[in-house]
Amino acid sequence: MNTTFKRHVGIVAIALVVLGTSAVTSTAFAQDSSNVASAKVERKANRMLARDVRKALERAKFDVDDVRILAKHGMVSLDGTVPDGDQLSRVPDVAGRVHGVTSVASNLTVREEGR
Repeated sequence: MNTTFKRHVGIVAIALVVLGTSAVTSTAFAQDSSNVASAKVERKANRMLARDVRKALERAKFDVDDVRILAKHGMVSLDGTVPDGDQLSRVPDVAGRVHGVTSVASNLTVREEGR
């Protein structure tokens, strides 16, 4: 009887270890899946914010064909060239008024004549 009892305890212990390991694995997998999903949502939100900034600048009649707009967590970066100094100073202001923008980093320069 003592041997049978030890065998049953051993089987139960092994079963608990196996079940515990699979539960940890499935929890880790679920966390990885949610991280991937949240990263996709974040990238989409960043792209949409950059698109909204571009639309706002185009509605304000700015020439932003040579401007690259990147957004990340509400921070917008403007890189490229604009036709004149007036746009150089006003483009970041308009971009900063777009809903969702928390800050604007402007690396814009005035386009050289003939380009």
